[in-house]
Amino acid sequence: MDTGKSENKKGADPDQTSDSQIDAISKKLDKLLEKDNSGKDAWDKFGIISSFISSVLIAIVGLTYTMVYDRREKESQAQAQKQATELQTLISLSSKLSSKDSSEKKTAREILQAYKNSQSGSKSENKGESIINNYIALAFKADAPEAQRVSATNKIAALATSPNASKTDKEKIINTVTALGKSTKAPKKVQDAANKALFDIITKNNEAMVGLQPEVAQLAKKLIAQAKDAGINTVITSGYRSPALQDSLYKAGLTKLKGAYSSHSKGLAFDLVPYRDGKIVWDDTEDLKKLGEMGVKLGLTWGGNYNFMKDLFHFELAPNTNGASTK
Repeated sequence: MDTGKSENKKGADPDQTSDSQIDAISKKLDKLLEKDNSGKDAWDKFGIISSFISSVLIAIVGLTYTMVYDRREKESQAQAQKQATELQTLISLSSKLSSKDSSEKKTAREILQAYKNSQSGSKSENKGESIINNYIALAFKADAPEAQRVSATNKIAALATSPNASKTDKEKIINTVTALGKSTKAPKKVQDAANKALFDIITKNNEAMVGLQPEVAQLAKKLIAQAKDAGINTVITSGYRSPALQDSLYKAGLTKLKGAYSSHSKGLAFDLVPYRDGKIVWDDTEDLKKLGEMGVKLGLTWGGNYNFMKDLFHFELAPNTNGASTK
């Protein structure tokens, strides 16, 4: 009798199967990272087999999707997206290893090396997340060549705008490029790459108003329109933040308040920043003051008027009588 279950699918777990495939790829990369006895760098040989590896990876992506959708009651869509994002990233990196651009090739090699190392570390860390973390670490690495840091920043943006990117990954990447763009320690080219990345992510995702209270969203739209009429193009870089996200930003030193105390976590606040030539501009004090005046006239509280912890980008609906930021 046909039971409707084929032998090769019986008992298969999509997560374990895709993980074993990724581990197998990692072992291949491990071998490639070893120099042969003649002293010739194995990466010189990669151009010969890069197309083969890419085809294998593409096949794995298709197989992963098929198995996940066959067993969707046992596998969440979010996990499937993370696996697909990681595999697609590995495909992209494999092709970069045969690039004529030495900097691009070196960046891809370092990321793959870091990925290989992560496989021997904690098994509890999501493998897709480990790739994002590797890019982030390289983007912030002070002693890394500027070109590599710029390339890593661009890769971060590409991952965030991927249709397979999870909401958690997007939020993490947005906060990363925000911090990098604001950093006075980062080289200007790295800052520019981060500010362009942030603009691209926000405009492509088009989720700035999601989670804001209706009245706050309406005021934000009015402020953006008035600013445009005054010749100032603006974009919301941060709106609603879940309490958990706010807490994580607090732990990372990127905000002053925990989720329970933040107006962002109540949908009552947003950060509005000017942009020019497709890049976020954090340091135009004159335009920021103009935005602040416009916001106040609309009935918003502006962070630039706080007595301490001033925040020129911050607007919220709730009046602040203590002179303290609720950002």
